[in-house]
Amino acid sequence: MRKTFIHTLPDEPYKQTSRLNKTVQCEYHGARYHVVRMLEKDGTVLNIERSGDDKEFLESTIVDDGPVYDFFILDAETHPWEAAFLSHAYTHGEVPDFEETLPTGEKYTEVYLDGHGIVEQFHPINSMKYDKASNVFTKPPFISHPITKTEFWESQDRMVSDLNKMLEKDLGKYSPKQVADLTAYRDWLSTAKTRYANVDHWKIPFPTFPDLG
Repeated sequence: MRKTFIHTLPDEPYKQTSRLNKTVQCEYHGARYHVVRMLEKDGTVLNIERSGDDKEFLESTIVDDGPVYDFFILDAETHPWEAAFLSHAYTHGEVPDFEETLPTGEKYTEVYLDGHGIVEQFHPINSMKYDKASNVFTKPPFISHPITKTEFWESQDRMVSDLNKMLEKDLGKYSPKQVADLTAYRDWLSTAKTRYANVDHWKIPFPTFPDLG
């Protein structure tokens, strides 16, 4: 079967809002019905077990698998977004990449997938919920960046400290060019926190780390 649906994008990569109503039209193309496995305790949807167009047959294959897992039939005609998210059996058109000019004048670009994959690109796996009693899905949140801004800058502070130690103690290991490159990188990183104070850390265009080989 084929079923068109509309997928909503986040306003920006790694953000949880969708106030700008950015959307892309997708088309699911796969089986009508899916036997889906879920966690019984909280309704977390895990994966598709079997698929087909014969609902009665698929229902006959469901057995009690103990207290951990439960199963249900997902109807792709009614829930094409959920069927696409779990099966990856869908296509879509071109999606404009996200672009932003930073306060420094530099440009940040996040490449959005064209043709296939946009549904999974910004939703974490095993994050959709299903209430079997009401047949209601709770869609997964948008993906958040795995590192917080505080954690990121703490790691960069440690890097500056390590670079200072290298430049103080290990100069004999490196050529004059390598020392100059390390010094330039250290100087850039030492001022980055102030220069990019109002920029999401994943958007910062880092220079290439010096070649010390």
